[in-house]
Amino acid sequence: MEKVLINKNGAKTVEDFDLRTLDHKGKESMLRHIFRDKAPHYTEIEVSFFQLCDLHCRFCWQDNYDPTGITSIVEKADVAIDYLKKNHASIQPNIQVHMLGGELFEDQNNYYAEYLQFILKVKKYCDEFLPDRKLLFVFLTNMNFQNDSTLNKVETFLHKLEEHECKFILTTSWDPTGRPLKGQITTRFHHNINYFKKYLAEITFVLTKPTIERLLKGETEYLDLLYNDGFKIDYDYYMPTTNVDSLMPSDWDLLNGFRFLINRYPNISKLKAWTKNINAPTKITCASLNKITILPDGTMTNCRHLDYKQEDFQTKILNESNSDMILNFITSKECLSCSFFTECPMSCFLMADHKRFLQNKQLDRCFYKILFEEKHERQAASTNS
Repeated sequence: MEKVLINKNGAKTVEDFDLRTLDHKGKESMLRHIFRDKAPHYTEIEVSFFQLCDLHCRFCWQDNYDPTGITSIVEKADVAIDYLKKNHASIQPNIQVHMLGGELFEDQNNYYAEYLQFILKVKKYCDEFLPDRKLLFVFLTNMNFQNDSTLNKVETFLHKLEEHECKFILTTSWDPTGRPLKGQITTRFHHNINYFKKYLAEITFVLTKPTIERLLKGETEYLDLLYNDGFKIDYDYYMPTTNVDSLMPSDWDLLNGFRFLINRYPNISKLKAWTKNINAPTKITCASLNKITILPDGTMTNCRHLDYKQEDFQTKILNESNSDMILNFITSKECLSCSFFTECPMSCFLMADHKRFLQNKQLDRCFYKILFEEKHERQAASTNS
């Protein structure tokens, strides 16, 4: 494997590495080598405890009325630990456990004791058997709880985590089109994110077609406020849902959306990574080579939920691995011979493989390649001025 070269000694294609003859484990191993300097340096365990949620966001794939998983919150720690045991040799220097619902802190929920048991169980295992890894617990929450009593419960819970020396952060998302929140400063959402600001690592928005259109129209007052008030803002790619016909962006939408973000919000962390070469080489956006997802019923899969239909995707879906989708992406985009390979974060492989995205295609070239050409033109103009 040490002889595998990217962008060296001529153009490289997937076929040069005989990946097609390997099973998904072998493909993942080779892909980790190809992306050895670009894959995120953490193992991600995403745990969806349950789906119940007070909001019904258009970009969310979950059944927000489904109570499955509520009675097995703590038991999901055993699934996570089993994964860590079986994959001990490939566990990255950092381990991130991403916890979500549904909504973990919804006003009617009172599962804080179970969350704590889950966390302490995973922490105990890592402290004993993976002491050289850094462990971080990440809470994904809509921050829309309305009651002061809930705020107090969340605060007490976070203090308990600190007492147990657990490293953790909160993350949330804001979306002007896909979520039923108006985003004004009088909302409980705004109150909550300010109250817990010291714990809040980032506020993301999803790059759906309607959101990009709203950004391009200049309807950014609340996002400007958050950005200028010191909140860490970031974006996520759209993962296909039942609303794919109206939410899926085209490559043209993404190109213009990124042009806008680069000009207006240059300090967005994912943007800085590749527009300003922070921590080069740029890490790929997708973490699926080092990621599992534990669903509410305890099923373990890769980065996808199990409701996707094969007919909607170009590549055969494997619940165990995203390797074939990644291979098809880097083949069709000719990534391995691209001069911008080390700089490029690439896209969401799942989104890019969806037939609706392919049907919406308007560009004859990769939109990231266009963005990088524009970046280098700006740099050249700045140097010559």
